[in-house]
Amino acid sequence: MKSIIEKLGRSFSKILLPILFKIFFFFKINRRAINFFSEKSFFANNNHNFIDLIDLLLNQEKIIALDVGAQGGFNSDYFISKKYNHFFEPILVEPIKEAVEELKKKNKQVIENAL
Repeated sequence: MKSIIEKLGRSFSKILLPILFKIFFFFKINRRAINFFSEKSFFANNNHNFIDLIDLLLNQEKIIALDVGAQGGFNSDYFISKKYNHFFEPILVEPIKEAVEELKKKNKQVIENAL
């Protein structure tokens, strides 16, 4: 009995999913769902505060972060929320001389070669 129900479920999903996809595609619902979840993922760090947990785990140590192509500086795209920047000790790799000068003005450790 259980195997019959599983087979019916698979058959039903093989028929139903393509139809649902066409409906979602027509109304552009799939793109809206992707945008919604992408936005939720991007702003997740703004909703939660893990500073105390990270402090406990790191025990006053810092995470060494290698930023290759560091023009603009470490985390300039805010991939990681700015509130966590003090947990990192960035090492910046940048071959463009003008960008290196700007980074050195900010007292950053910079490797002046391309990788």
